[in-house]
Amino acid sequence: MLPEKNIFGKTSYDIFYRHSDIRQNLLGFLKFQPASRILMINEGKTCLVGMLEKQGCKVTRVTDRDAIRIADQQYDVIVQIGELPCGEDKAEVTYKKYFLKYKELLSSDGMLIVAVQNRLGLKYFAGCKDDNTGEYFSSLEGYPKITQEQRQALSKKKYEWALSQAGFQSICCYYPYPDYQFPMSIYSDKCLPKTGELNANIRNFNADRYVIFDETRVFNSIIQEEIFPEFSNSYLYLCRQNEKSIQEEVIYSKFSNERQNKFQIRTDIVQKENDVKYVVKYPLSRQAKKHIANMEVSYQLLSEENGEKMIHFCPVHIEKEGAVSPFANGVSLQVKLQNLLDEKKYEEAEQELRKAIEILKNYLEKRKKGTSSATDLDMVFSNILVEEEQWNIIDYEWTFLQEIPSEFVIYRALLRASIELPSCELTSLTTLLDLAQITTQNAEKYFAWEQEFQNYITGKQIPARDMVELLGNQVIPFKANKTQVEKKVEELLQKKKADIEDLCFHIDSQTNCQGRMVCSGWAYAAVKDTHFIPVYIDIVDSSGQLVEGTLERKLRPDVKAMLPAREDEYEIWGFDISWTAKEDQYALRFYAGKFQKTIELTGAEG
Repeated sequence: MLPEKNIFGKTSYDIFYRHSDIRQNLLGFLKFQPASRILMINEGKTCLVGMLEKQGCKVTRVTDRDAIRIADQQYDVIVQIGELPCGEDKAEVTYKKYFLKYKELLSSDGMLIVAVQNRLGLKYFAGCKDDNTGEYFSSLEGYPKITQEQRQALSKKKYEWALSQAGFQSICCYYPYPDYQFPMSIYSDKCLPKTGELNANIRNFNADRYVIFDETRVFNSIIQEEIFPEFSNSYLYLCRQNEKSIQEEVIYSKFSNERQNKFQIRTDIVQKENDVKYVVKYPLSRQAKKHIANMEVSYQLLSEENGEKMIHFCPVHIEKEGAVSPFANGVSLQVKLQNLLDEKKYEEAEQELRKAIEILKNYLEKRKKGTSSATDLDMVFSNILVEEEQWNIIDYEWTFLQEIPSEFVIYRALLRASIELPSCELTSLTTLLDLAQITTQNAEKYFAWEQEFQNYITGKQIPARDMVELLGNQVIPFKANKTQVEKKVEELLQKKKADIEDLCFHIDSQTNCQGRMVCSGWAYAAVKDTHFIPVYIDIVDSSGQLVEGTLERKLRPDVKAMLPAREDEYEIWGFDISWTAKEDQYALRFYAGKFQKTIELTGAEG
């Protein structure tokens, strides 16, 4: 990731795109032979190119137009990044022509890699601008206003038509998530996403966006209907002219490189020819090798004095530089609860939660009585695979050789559940903590510990979710039935957008009454000629997701008395905003024009 400021004292999308480590994730799970001749199309001098050069590859960078003119050269790998300009032909015909040329430039055993957006990607339905036109919904409408010079994305069906028509017999499709530009996970047809996994959707680094619906919930529906491939935001194609026998292949890869260097790792699921799967965790930096090596030690310590028969820790051993584990069977407790809640089986879900809390309590208390002080801090529900009456525990990289309060381990599991499970009364953090009999006082202490733990993991790295705000882009909630007041406010803000000179706000009070958060205060944007207008206000949770709430604007004579004596069009600078508090940390985001300010709030009752 990038530091907040670059050497020139500012952060821009161009700098973020060129220097962010996350760009490397697109090809980071693939192995390239040293001295491979790679033709990189439409990719500047970025971290992605740097990664290939560090592996000893000989990289030639060109534009797509220059690639068409290359003659009498052969490459081992050709990588096309992004979409193509389609001219007068149908878009898929243009793609076919380019792919035919690429095939001519490939060695007989060469591979074409194509990373492109899906014109039917869910993010475009949800309110993101098209990456090529900069307009809302243009790809969904079939690019009605596109010029010959502009680039066009295709659907999955048409990309694969163009590749097969160009003579590529082996076409393997991967699904970078959230998209190919800044991917954190790479899925495949042999390992598709599960419900609840696609929850990092606010990634509009290069433009403002609307939030028309909850993308995670819609992704869950799409996954359940088994049509995810058609709505994936991006595709990554690996193509060869002839079928090639592969002894083993990576079918899933997850990158954890939004951390400080010593904790940056990659997790792969690998499938052999005989369909046997295993999991490997690799260090992404020299400093992270120790973190990987510690996983085998952690497994041994956690397995030594495991007094709970139904809990089984998945074995791990170090092989070369990776931590290797067998692929654990079972459905994660997270998915099991997700399915019960989706089916509105709330009583069964509550029973499952109570059972999970009891098992964790018993296990952790038994460990206290043993001689080992090792504690797995990350026993969250996504790391617990349920197989009949057995729990298979995976991913215990956060094991500490010290005694940690059992209740804190349970608190962390419930905090994650409250954030990642579907929103309802049962999954509110208040309800979950009541089930575990964790007091408000202890919850406040544990939340502070959790913040310290996250700071320990990330160090000075800035997560991608925070870069949207740092790059000055807005996430605008879409309200189908806006009140007349909100319509007027939006009208004013659009009208005065270019003239806004500053933004000010103040929080008068915040309260939490039985899980309902209420915050009161005032906020205004200062416009040229000393006018003052209301601003947009959003509620954001700890993961950066927008939270539904109720906003009531009102007059504030006391604020008016502080400002220059003149009449303004709309003097409703005061606000009362309320929402259901499912977790302990929220933020209010105020924005108008190019100005945006945020204040963090605690959701704890008091």
